[in-house]
Amino acid sequence: MRAKSRKAQNWSADALVAITIFTIVLLSFFYITGRTSQSKRIGAIAEEAASIPEAFSTSPNQTLVFVEGNKVDTRKLEELSRLSYKDLKRQLGISNDFCIHFEDEKGNIIYINGT
Repeated sequence: MRAKSRKAQNWSADALVAITIFTIVLLSFFYITGRTSQSKRIGAIAEEAASIPEAFSTSPNQTLVFVEGNKVDTRKLEELSRLSYKDLKRQLGISNDFCIHFEDEKGNIIYINGT
């Protein structure tokens, strides 16, 4: 009688090392590219954030300007506050969300809607 032969797949140590190295390289690639794109996005957001205060004092679009020197023109600010958030973002030319707030010298928030 013939002995039954067993078929089995053996994983050699070389194959396991190769798979481990490939996995480490692949994960490293995705980690590095993810960090790079995140830092680019943060840079773009920082640029937009820096442009907002400037737009309210020196914009060619005079409907946005409500700061003259170091004083706030309350009439122009009230006009600006009547714009919808979507329209204001479009006029500012930004795509990210933002918030504008005013504080007094004690750090208390100053409301512009009369409350």
